[in-house]
Amino acid sequence: PAAPAWTDTAGSGPLDLNAATADELATLPGIGRGAAARVIAHREAHGPFTAVSRLAEVDGFDPGRVARVAGRLRV
Repeated sequence: PAAPAWTDTAGSGPLDLNAATADELATLPGIGRGAAARVIAHREAHGPFTAVSRLAEVDGFDPGRVARVAGRLRV
């Protein structure tokens, strides 16, 4: 099978949305430092994400943006 399109720093596959740092998230296409900071703030305020689709709850993450990064993230 083909390797994942995006791997975490350990090279083991998509980034873990609940463990990734803001710097790691900011490396994803379409997620800059501001968006990464909002993801971290949401995670700290509301607890771990239960699904990548829950990114839609973060300010600035509309369904299209979530869809663009979904394949590069896991929970």
